[in-house]
Amino acid sequence: MSRMRAAAAVALVLVAALLVPVAATAVWARAVVVDTATYLGVVGPLADDSRVQDAVSKAVADAVLATVDVGGIVDDAINGADLSAVTRAALRALREPARQAAEQWVRDQVQAVVVAPATAQAWRTANGTAHAQMVAVLRGDPQALAELDDEGALSLRLSPFVEAVRARLLDAGFASASRIPTTSATVPLVTSAHLLQLRTAFRLLDAVGTWLPWLALAMLAGGLVLAGGRRWAWRTAGIGVLVGGGVSALALLIVRRAVIGTSSPAADAIYDAVTGPLRIALWAVAAAGLMVTLLAFVLRRRVPVVESTPDPPSAPGRTTALGG
Repeated sequence: MSRMRAAAAVALVLVAALLVPVAATAVWARAVVVDTATYLGVVGPLADDSRVQDAVSKAVADAVLATVDVGGIVDDAINGADLSAVTRAALRALREPARQAAEQWVRDQVQAVVVAPATAQAWRTANGTAHAQMVAVLRGDPQALAELDDEGALSLRLSPFVEAVRARLLDAGFASASRIPTTSATVPLVTSAHLLQLRTAFRLLDAVGTWLPWLALAMLAGGLVLAGGRRWAWRTAGIGVLVGGGVSALALLIVRRAVIGTSSPAADAIYDAVTGPLRIALWAVAAAGLMVTLLAFVLRRRVPVVESTPDPPSAPGRTTALGG
C-alpha cells in the first residue's frame, strides 16, 4: 500500500469515527425538534414526575397566594362577625394558625389539580398541538395555523376560523352560510429577524440530522476500503468511535453537574428526560466501538495465499517420447 493511500485511509477512518457521535447527537436533536411523537415521548412523562409536580405546585400556589391576602381575609372574618369581645380576642389569638391553615389548604388544592390525570393529559395535548404547529410553521406547511414569510413576519391564517364558523352556522340551520367563501386573509402577529434565524436553524438541523449519519458511514466505508480491510484500520475506527461516544456521554454528565447540580430537583428531572435517550445512544455507540476494537485485536485478517510449485524434475534415464 502506498503512503498516500494509507494516509487517506487513516484520515477518512478518523474523521468518520469522530463524526459518529456527532451524527448520533444530530439524529437525536432532529427527532426531538422535528418529530412530534418523539418530542411527546420526551416531555410527556414530565407531567407525572413528582419532582416536576412539586415545583409546579409550589410556583402556582405562591403566585395565587401573592395575589390573595389570606391574613386580611381572616381579619375581616373575625372583625365582621357579631361576636363578644372575649370571643373576638380568642379568635385573634388564633389568627396566625388560621392563616397558615388557609394557605396550606390552598396549596393542597393546587397540588391536587397538578397531580390529577386530567392535568397530565392536558399537558400532553397542549405540548403536542404546540409542537406540531411550530414544526408546520417552520416547514411552511399550508395547513399550519400561521405562516412565516421571508421578511420575518409571522401571521395568523384566518381560513381555519372562517371554516369553523361556517360549519357552526350551517349546523345551526343558517343555510346562507354556505355562501361564505374560503379566505386567504391573515392577521399579522409579530415581525422579527430572530424568527428567520430560527427557521434557518430548524432547516439546517433537519438536513444535518438526516444526512450526517450517512456521510459518516460512507467515509468510514471508504477508509476501510482504501486500507484494504486491514486490522489497523478496523482498530483505528473502533477506538475512534469508542472514544468519541464515551467522551460525549461523559460530557453530558459533566454538564448536568456543572449547570444544574443539586439545586433544583425539577431541573434534574427535565435534563434527564431530555438527554436520557441521547445518553443511551452515545453509550451504545461507545459499546459498538469497543466491540469493533476487540474483534480487530482478536481476529486475524485472513488473505488466501497462492504459492506456485515448480514442476518436478524428470526422472533420470527417462526420455521424452518424441518418436522414440
